Amino acid sequence: MLLRSVIVVSSFTLCLGDMFELIVKKDEQVKRVLAEPQGTDSELFESMRFFTDSIYRLIRELRIGKKSAFGVSKRLYDRGYPALLSQLFYIEKLKAYFNWVESDVRYFYSLYSDVKKRWVTFETLALQL
Repeated sequence: MLLRSVIVVSSFTLCLGDMFELIVKKDEQVKRVLAEPQGTDSELFESMRFFTDSIYRLIRELRIGKKSAFGVSKRLYDRGYPALLSQLFYIEKLKAYFNWVESDVRYFYSLYSDVKKRWVTFETLALQL
């Protein structure tokens, strides 16, 4: 039983370590697309959703006091403000490249807003570590 618990905890910690790398990777991917549109809008949206969902997962785990989330959260907080939120972008350039209509623009802004909101919540919790 003890061995099984150690394996589960180790797997979870490894997963969280991998999570940090994936969050950073998605953040950088979105930043690059915002700077110079490339790929598909589906890839952009998927990367933004992954980033937001991952931050939300960390928020949930911090709120319930899961110590295994502390290390990843600290690393992410120490890394600083997400690159995708710091990147200057031109919505008209994105619209033209991805051939967006207004509903696509609204969806993009809703995802972007979610990233901001979740980051602020995460930052507040991470400050308490």
